[in-house]
Amino acid sequence: MKHSFDHYWARIGLVCLSYVLALGLLFSQQASQEFVFIILVLPLAVTAFAFGPLVGVGFGLMTGTTFSVMMLLNPNWSVMGFTQPLLNILIYLAIGAGFGLLHINRKKSGDEDEEKHDAWEHALDIQLKLDPKGQVIESNLRARNVLGSATHFFDFVHPEEKDTAKEQLEYAFARDESRWTLRVVDINQLSIPVEAQLIRDNEQLMLELHDLSELYKIERRLSEAEARYRVVIEDAIASLDTGILVMDRNQEVIYANDALGHILGVNQERLVGRDLNRMLDEAKPNFLSPDITEKIAETAEASQMTIGIQNGKGPRIFDFNSIPISTERYQGGRIDYYHDITEIKKLEKDLRQKTTRLEAANERLEAFTHVVSHDLKEPLRSLEMFSGYIIEDYEHLLDEEGKDYLSSIGRAAKRMKGLIEDLLELASIGRLNEPKEQVNINQVLDDVMHDLEASLEGVKVNLPPTSLPDVVVNRTRIEQLFANLISNGVKYNDKTEKQIDISWEPTTKEFRFCVRDNGIGIEKEYVGSRIFELFERLNPHQDNYESTGAGLAICKRIVEEYGGKIWAESKFGEGSAFYFTLPKPKTKVVNQHETAKNLAG
Repeated sequence: MKHSFDHYWARIGLVCLSYVLALGLLFSQQASQEFVFIILVLPLAVTAFAFGPLVGVGFGLMTGTTFSVMMLLNPNWSVMGFTQPLLNILIYLAIGAGFGLLHINRKKSGDEDEEKHDAWEHALDIQLKLDPKGQVIESNLRARNVLGSATHFFDFVHPEEKDTAKEQLEYAFARDESRWTLRVVDINQLSIPVEAQLIRDNEQLMLELHDLSELYKIERRLSEAEARYRVVIEDAIASLDTGILVMDRNQEVIYANDALGHILGVNQERLVGRDLNRMLDEAKPNFLSPDITEKIAETAEASQMTIGIQNGKGPRIFDFNSIPISTERYQGGRIDYYHDITEIKKLEKDLRQKTTRLEAANERLEAFTHVVSHDLKEPLRSLEMFSGYIIEDYEHLLDEEGKDYLSSIGRAAKRMKGLIEDLLELASIGRLNEPKEQVNINQVLDDVMHDLEASLEGVKVNLPPTSLPDVVVNRTRIEQLFANLISNGVKYNDKTEKQIDISWEPTTKEFRFCVRDNGIGIEKEYVGSRIFELFERLNPHQDNYESTGAGLAICKRIVEEYGGKIWAESKFGEGSAFYFTLPKPKTKVVNQHETAKNLAG
């Protein structure tokens, strides 16, 4: 701003001076018309050139008017034959506008030069102007801050770089441009790496120095980090139990860890730099199947095989894998690794043996279950049947106590028979290969309500307002699950108005169902997982509820068979709520019953 301000007052001073000179000339002698015309043109031109076309037109109008008045006062005046005052005014206007346009061009050129110089002065890089001998003609602010008041190119060039700098200076004058990296010394005598560029501009050289210190720091840090990580990775690979071998496209070993030497029974230091075939020939006697070394050597693509090797640990089994190296920077070679799977193979063998023994035990258990079921249920049927016969046929010979004894025997036999059937049912869940299908829960509840129609008489059953979802299960098992929970809600209910509420809601991966009743509830100590254990009863302290104690255990086994969970919430005396989850179907499963019907049709 101060710079522009100073120029403004300088222009005003110049204009004033031109008018003073013009007036002095006018009063110095007797003026003719032509002399007056020329004298008035001079300050007008200076004013217009100094302040632009608008000021030039204004002063031209004023000067032309003044000259016209002078012509009117001197009727004999004429300038170059022009005697009309208006025409003289137009001439002065044209002169003022013309010199004003010259002002615009001069100002525009001056502003551009000033902007360029200002940008050069405040550039982030070091910039200097040199003469052919390397003398500093001018330097920008960055150069002065870093290099101080250097007067010659070699004043700030590092001593070890001066010969190269001299060559580049001569090269730039000869070829107009030169670019290279060098070191300079700042005002604190510190060495700075820079990228130098010399560009010839007539008889001068424009020198630009770009500071590379931060770039070099980053590169150094990256290099140090890469070196550290390389050491860590190499140490980690070297400490693996898996044998690692890397070879180039010529099958020459370029890396092998310690484990590989132990596995193959050769010195690890002798592996690197050797041909793969020579390495395998040395290790060949240790292979349980020596011919397999030929397959390893001929491997060109990704491959996998199981091999046996005799080493210091005895006969071992290895999983051999070979992976070709194929990247943007490198094509060819491969990575082989030998992973010891001896223990895994032993576990697999043990597992197969145990599975075979378990299958045999299951077969014997299944046969035993059917035999026991038949042998136990037959005497129980006899007890139940004959106790009934005695009560009917010999009622007149029995007193009340005898009748109670026989009734107790019949009830116990009936309960025992039900318990055996429940145990068989529980044992069959998950053991048999039961077919699964996509089942709609609405249809399941319809069938359950129909089957329990007699026991649900007088019971209010509330179904959810929205349609229930489809699940992939065994239809019989899911009907059994709902039937058991609904029956429990009716059986263990002392209310005058019995009520069962069925609801559901979706979660991220499963459906959650709830069967709630307003019955007697469950005591606090039984609400956890205990009530789902075998032979546990919902109300163990009362004998007026007939139960085998296996119903909830069966429900738990069914839910867990399909990957769900079951739990209960209850307040004693107010009712219970049984929750269970079933997974959402991942894919649509064809309904096997519908398929059978379609095939039959």
